[in-house]
This record gives sequence, structure tokens and C-alpha cells, in this order.
Amino acid sequence: MKIGQYTINSCWVPRSETEDSLSFRCLKMARSLSSVNSVFGPWHFLSEACQVPQPLEQIREQLPNLISHSPVDRTDEGKPFIPYGYIFHIGNSDETNPRAVTVNMFVGATATPGYVNHVSLHTADPYNEFTDSDIVTYDIFRGAMLAIARAWDVSWCAAYPTELRTLSASHAKFHAAWMTYVAPRFEPLIQPPASLESERLTDGGLLMVATRDRFDVANPAHLAAAEEIEAALAPLNALSWPPEEDYP
Repeated sequence: MKIGQYTINSCWVPRSETEDSLSFRCLKMARSLSSVNSVFGPWHFLSEACQVPQPLEQIREQLPNLISHSPVDRTDEGKPFIPYGYIFHIGNSDETNPRAVTVNMFVGATATPGYVNHVSLHTADPYNEFTDSDIVTYDIFRGAMLAIARAWDVSWCAAYPTELRTLSASHAKFHAAWMTYVAPRFEPLIQPPASLESERLTDGGLLMVATRDRFDVANPAHLAAAEEIEAALAPLNALSWPPEEDYP
């Protein structure tokens, strides 16, 4: 069965971290993803400082240094501009194919506003290749979403077909999705829709699920459920970004 691209996206408040810490989180995420399903790996690393993909496990000792030389932006003198953080990627394939998975990391940012830490996972390439439907299941994407959320201590994380964002007229930061994770810090703000499945997780976070079936943008019930999730996120969307450090 041919289906389009699916995405897991996450974000969190500005947070100062060392290259060692970012390396640790990247490796933790990669291992956790691989434990969810074999499609997640073996991983190859790519960045400004490593422009030819290298097996992640083989460069793990060099990872902090590679990250330090892969800034999002540079000063006029060409030096890394640390407040904007770093950008690097891991992927399971050097070529676009239906089982290709890429994880993009924009992390270590401390500047505000406008620079938000985020990690996103994408299947295949929406312009060149369909996604293998076998890898887009509730269990696989729930596991992958939580692996990302926990490795990076995110504020919010959501899984959805990429097409959902192009169909939606909403510009909300925390938007409609197949399934959504809200961090413990913000969980008290959210009242999950009574009509949908929700779960208070062991880490104190909240998980809301539109459907346990593969989310289909052509299914009106799926779209309505996703919009209910966005409506429940209204208190989070109402906060200034980043929120006050002591909130709530």
C-alpha cells in the first residue's frame, strides 16, 4: 500500500547544553528508536562537519566535536554563533526509499525569540518516494514519539501525516495531530477530550491519541479527532513562548 510521508515533530524551550550533553541525548534517542523497530537504524550521521554520512556507532567518540563544528549560524568572522545552537542529522539510508527515515536535530539553542529547539523525524521523501505502510503503525509511531520526547526532555511532541499540516488552516504552534505528548510541566494545563483516548504516563506527561488506526487525512473522523486534540492544547498555545521559567 502506498502512503505519503509521516512526521514526528517536537520542540522545547531554550536550554543551554554542552556538546557532550547533546551527543549523549542523540545517542540515547538513536538507541531508543532502534529498540522500537528495526527500521530505525542502523544510523548514519551527517552534519556540516561530517558531510559524508558516517556510521553513528563508529563516530560516537567524535560526536561532541562534530556537533561543535556544526552550528545553525556563524558570526561575521565565521565562528559558530552558539546562541542559535547546532544542526545535525541521522538517517537509516543514504538513498530515498519507502523505508527511509531521517531525524533532523536543531538543538542547543538559548536565544529567544525565534530560535526554538526541535527534533523531527520524517519517513521517505514526499517528492520522490512513498512510505512503506508497514512502518507506519500506532505502536511504532507511539514508541518513536516517546523515544524522542524522553531523550530530549521536550515540551511537546506529535506524530502526524505530513499532509495534515498542509491541509490545516491553523497556524497554532501546538497543532492537530495523530497523537500528541505534552511534558509533565505543562500537563496540568490540558484537559484531554473525553471522546478520545488519553493516558497519563509514568514520567508525568500526557499522551492524547486521535485513533489507533493509521491516521488517514481522507477520513473525516480522524480529522475531527485531530482537531479535538488541537482544541485541548489551547491553554498551551495561549502561553507566550518561551513560558516563564517557573511556570506553572
